[in-house]
This record gives sequence, C-alpha cells and structure tokens, in this order.
Amino acid sequence: MLRYIVTRAIASLPVLFVISLAAFALMHIAPGDPVAFMLGRNAPPEAYERTRKDLGLDKPLPVQYWIFLSSVAKGQMGQSLIYRVPTRDLIFQRLPKTLLLSVLALIVCYLIAIPIGVLAAVKRGSAIDFGVMAGATLGISIPSFWLGLILIMVFAVKLRWLPASGHEGLKVLILPVFTLAIGEAAVVARLIRSSMIESLGGDYVRTARAKGLNNFRVIFVHALRNAMLPTISVLGLQLGFLLVSTVVVENVFGWPGVGRLLVESISRRDYPVVQGTLLVLGVTIVLGNLIADVLYRVANPQIRYV
Repeated sequence: MLRYIVTRAIASLPVLFVISLAAFALMHIAPGDPVAFMLGRNAPPEAYERTRKDLGLDKPLPVQYWIFLSSVAKGQMGQSLIYRVPTRDLIFQRLPKTLLLSVLALIVCYLIAIPIGVLAAVKRGSAIDFGVMAGATLGISIPSFWLGLILIMVFAVKLRWLPASGHEGLKVLILPVFTLAIGEAAVVARLIRSSMIESLGGDYVRTARAKGLNNFRVIFVHALRNAMLPTISVLGLQLGFLLVSTVVVENVFGWPGVGRLLVESISRRDYPVVQGTLLVLGVTIVLGNLIADVLYRVANPQIRYV
C-alpha cells in the first residue's frame, strides 16, 4: 500500500506541473496588466516601469515561471502582486472554508443519494423508479450557478428562512452546501441504483433470503455493502468535482473560500495567486483520490495494488 501511495504521488507531479504551466500561459496570454490595477490607468510612466521592475514583471516569461517553481520547491508560492503578502498565507487562510463546504456537501450528497438509490433499485420498473431517475437526470442537468440563484430567490428572498450570503454561523452553509450536493447526489443515486440491482440478483442475496433474514437486513446489510464498492472508487473524483464547483458556488453566495480568491485573482491578473491556488487545488484532488483508493482497499481486502 505504501509503495502504491508513493508511486501515485510521484506520478502526480507531472500533472501538477502541467496545471501550473497552463495557468501561467493563460494568465499571460489574456489581456490586462496587474500594474494597471494597482496604480490606475493615469499613473506616470516612471512609476509604472518602477513597479513592474519591483514585481519582477520586467523579466522574460521563462524566468518568471522559474522563479515561481523555485518558490514552490522551497515551500513558498511567491508574493501576491495585488495584496503584497505571501501567496501561501492567502491560500491557506481560505482553504479550510472551501474544504468545509466540499466535505459537508459530500456528506449531504450521500445522505440524499443512498436512500433514493436503494429505493429506485428495490422498486425497479415502477413509477417510483421512473420518478427517481427523472429527478436524477434533472439534478445532473441543472448548472450549479443557476440552482444557487433559484435557492437564493426562494429561501432567502421570498421565504426569508436563510441568509443569501455571509460566512458566520451554520445557516449560511445550508444553501451553498445543498447547491453543491444536489448535482453530485444525482450522479451517486444513479450509480447506487445500478449497483444495487446487480447486488440484489447475486447468489449471496438469494442465500440470505433463503435463510429467512428480513428484507431490511438483506437490502441494507448484504446488498448495499457490496453495492457501495463502486461508489467508494469514485469518491476522489467526486471531491475533485466539488472543489471545481466551489469556484462558481462561492462567488454566487459570497463565501470567502479559495474558489472566490481564484476568480478575484484571475480578474486582477494576480499571477502568483492564480498559479498557487490551482496547484493547491490539484494537490487536494490528488490526495482525495489517494484516500478513496485506500478506503476501497479497506472495504475490499481482496484488491491488490502494484
């Protein structure tokens, strides 16, 4: 297991390198100048050039990229061009809020998906099954930003039950968490349904029924335990999708996480923060996939890694 984890970690380094290189290239190709954001369009040419030199923006692009990679190798990520503070401090100040949002959404996702996925499998071919699958298809199709706006209009503006934005208290988490969770719950529910249908037709389920076990135990102890294995294998991918979705959802709800920092940094051409944020998100997704692989190994000891 340890050998597998180390191998996966090493294999992920080229992926992170490509992510940082793509972010660097796209930020420099896109129009806009961070110095113009800092000094304004009417700044004197001398101040403009001096600021560019102080920030290192007068150096060739390969040199700028090498400086960034050297900083990462030393455990740093350079300095924000706009905030003039270490990029690492900016990112890790907001990362816990994004992880909180993503983890809560993942928990809510499974709390929703498991019951309706099992219900659809048990009632296969019925109106309930059709309704669950239609709802799952609708949930997959709805864009997260549109769903977030609808939830704000209904529960914050019309009913006034929940706040539309903020970052203190539990109530402010409800709308963004459900916005993130509903789309993923639809995917997981479809996966659980198909796995449960296969499990319910297995020999071990027929044996359990023949032994006289009650229906609840057969479904939730024997069938569901095996049906959850494919779901565990995609747990890391789901965490990755949730982290990507937070970029949109955090901006819709004004949540002060890494996703909102990324959008702000892109709009202001804060190159080090954009690259650092993408690297941190990439590392988080890689770690999520590793954790999912370990959980899959624990759930199914017959799996062997090479």
